[in-house]
Amino acid sequence: YKEIYTSGWASMSNLERNVKASLRKVHPTSTDKYSIKQQLKGSPTRLAELHAESSSLLSGGTTALYTELAGLSGFPKVINIWGSWCVPCQQEFPMFASASAKYGKQVAFLGVDFRDSATNARLFLKSHLVSYPSYQAQPGELSKLLPGGVEATPTTLFMSASGKVVHVQIGQYKSLG
Repeated sequence: YKEIYTSGWASMSNLERNVKASLRKVHPTSTDKYSIKQQLKGSPTRLAELHAESSSLLSGGTTALYTELAGLSGFPKVINIWGSWCVPCQQEFPMFASASAKYGKQVAFLGVDFRDSATNARLFLKSHLVSYPSYQAQPGELSKLLPGGVEATPTTLFMSASGKVVHVQIGQYKSLG
């Protein structure tokens, strides 16, 4: 990982590779609230706005999600589709906390709570700190991103800065750490 101010923006392929690699490792020291805040200090305004809503379940569902994605044009995006009831989702959340703290100055991270109650999702997010907000979705509501629907949770989408889905990871990222 190189700072933007010393080496410029990474290419999309390098950035995607680095984020994927980060999701395969757990960095427990970087997931406490203070460390995350320090790592994200100096983020571009649009990304700082996302960080200000960390671990929140925002209202508006997929309509708000699609509006948010449109407003993040120019930034690569990682969208994690999860559920509080999903054990593999619970297990990979620390990796997303770490990756979003490490790459959150360059990449917009968003969560999508899938097939879940708002109460359970909020309780889960309260005890699983990530630097980005989540939106709720039900089956069939993510067809703009996944025309075939969500096959399983967790599912992670990588989107280019122009908004094109460039990679879909179905299933849990496994820790190598």
